[in-house]
Amino acid sequence: MVELRDDDSDWSPAMIIKEMVEENEKSFIVRYCDGKFLVKSGIATVDSRKVRPRQPLVSLGEYELLDHVEVFDGSLWRRGVVRGILTLEGRYMVSFWGAKSAWQFSYSDLRPLMEWEDGIWQKRPKSKSGSFGKCYSRKRKRVEVEDCPDHNQNDTGNVLNANVFLLSLFLGLC
Repeated sequence: MVELRDDDSDWSPAMIIKEMVEENEKSFIVRYCDGKFLVKSGIATVDSRKVRPRQPLVSLGEYELLDHVEVFDGSLWRRGVVRGILTLEGRYMVSFWGAKSAWQFSYSDLRPLMEWEDGIWQKRPKSKSGSFGKCYSRKRKRVEVEDCPDHNQNDTGNVLNANVFLLSLFLGLC
């Protein structure tokens, strides 16, 4: 199993069917599905820069405000920033690039943001600024919290959905 980059720099699960090399350029034929399991699925030939292995499991402990993370959102790993911590519920408020609001996610739906470079997983250094803007002071306005049932599942909801998604991809149901 691998992850396939879409146009928005999100990563979705995929399976390599065949590896091809033409003129020293590597490409892959992959099987992929979207979160609806039927709407956008199929087989595609993609450049090697759009494919990476699945990120290794990393036990991080707890995330801090403004940590850059990836969130499993339905069928994609999306980049986000931790904007709030709901300590008693074990949940995090995460906003995505270009969004003014934040959504709740369980700890089990988050993973540290890592980059696949030269065949090695590189941890992103902890930074309180970066692609999502400057470090905010206490005077920062509160973000609007969306109450979206798809994003506010129980602790195992998205992990279970990810496993069902991967199983259906493997079995060729997509």
